[in-house]
Amino acid sequence: MKDYDSIAKNLLEHCPDPAKAYVLEIGSDAHGGMLQSLAPLVRKVVGINIIGNPSIDAPNASFCLGDIRHTDFADNSFDLAVSYAVFEHVRGIEEALEEIHRVLKPGGAFITTFGPVWSCMWGHHLWVRKPERHVYNQPPHLPPYCHLLMEPEDLRAELEGKHAAEVADEIVKFVYQSDEQNQVHHDAYVKMVKASKLEIVALRSHRNTKLEEAYLAGRDPLESYLERLEKKLGPGDYLSASLSLRLRKPG
Repeated sequence: MKDYDSIAKNLLEHCPDPAKAYVLEIGSDAHGGMLQSLAPLVRKVVGINIIGNPSIDAPNASFCLGDIRHTDFADNSFDLAVSYAVFEHVRGIEEALEEIHRVLKPGGAFITTFGPVWSCMWGHHLWVRKPERHVYNQPPHLPPYCHLLMEPEDLRAELEGKHAAEVADEIVKFVYQSDEQNQVHHDAYVKMVKASKLEIVALRSHRNTKLEEAYLAGRDPLESYLERLEKKLGPGDYLSASLSLRLRKPG
């Protein structure tokens, strides 16, 4: 379970006066956890997602079904837009940034942290279901960079004997056919952010070396994978697993 209270406080850290802020939360979770945590800290918070209908016990919090690329909010509606672990799922990043720019007040900010990005070692974002909980990206279920370097039939052969046939088929389908990830590479995110109308206040890329080591245990060295990636896909950042952005609407 995410610590939404801690995440909410971190997202509001750079807001000059959160108690007076009108806030848009992009990609509200199914249980309204982030909305519930933001509500006591801000004047009003509105959540948006293309799915869900969270129950929120806060008079200054609300939720609407909608696509962040095309909303019904008026121009200059919000002092702050925030999201956490969402933008790796958003298709149409450029449109989303354009819409965020439109609905922010001049001087308003967009603060987000998201990942794993598609170009990292576990960018497939596989969730492995167990009876008692979901186990997220736990190695060594899949080889490093399998979604970028392996064909579906090769991954299926790799999984044979490790999982039941129907589970292996489900994993292969998720890795190569799921529409849950937008399949945007790290460098493409950076390029789109730099090209947007929003000013970059802070842009940080993050590696997770501990998880890298777990994925690489008993396999080829990291340099071998990076060489193969460059040969197949060209130069790029294949190590950064997540991004943190603080963007500002001029004015």
